[in-house]
Amino acid sequence: MLVCYDDKTGMINQCIIQAPVTLEELAKRYEEMGVPHVMVDWDSPDDIFTHYVKNGQMIEKPPIELSGENRVVKADGVDTLTFQVWPPNAAVKVFFGDTPIHEETLTDGTIEFSIDHPGSYRIDIGAEFPWLGTSFTVEAV
Repeated sequence: MLVCYDDKTGMINQCIIQAPVTLEELAKRYEEMGVPHVMVDWDSPDDIFTHYVKNGQMIEKPPIELSGENRVVKADGVDTLTFQVWPPNAAVKVFFGDTPIHEETLTDGTIEFSIDHPGSYRIDIGAEFPWLGTSFTVEAV
């Protein structure tokens, strides 16, 4: 697999698994054109969604760090769960089923969750590249 990337950030912007010429020939052409790329074995555990390129090597994106007790919360609008997130300026999106119900960008790395409607809520956390986003579920009864 031929993986092309932005040479300033390492963000992968193209993945080629098949071409009208061999990938080695395509890599040679890209090198002549100055297109940053790296060859990755098809069987490699490196995933283009969970990795990026740094110093010409595929490396894992750093995971968003999350701490706090995830327990069943009372759906009374008062019982509150608190989580700490790193990096502190992460973006948070809360879903009820497939419907987004809340969205915000953190400034201090703190998520406080309370709800007055029972159900299962998915919380997605994302951050600027190269951070690897994460999700978790909160049950409200």
